[in-house]
Amino acid sequence: MEYASTSPASSAWKTIGVIGLVVLGIVFGPLALVQAHKAEVLGVKATAGKVLGWISVALGFIWLAVIVPAMTR
Repeated sequence: MEYASTSPASSAWKTIGVIGLVVLGIVFGPLALVQAHKAEVLGVKATAGKVLGWISVALGFIWLAVIVPAMTR
């Protein structure tokens, strides 16, 4: 299982998940979820990636629902 711990997918979910929390969660959230799934297929736990991904998606939708209409007034 040495390959699983050094796989790019095993660290990509962390990076994409954190970026998704800060910017464009609606785009980077699903990417974090996909990378987390890839990491789990390789045998690496990626629970944090899934959590970050879902939080990013939720914050992205909240941003779209609240901030965008407020900016168009």
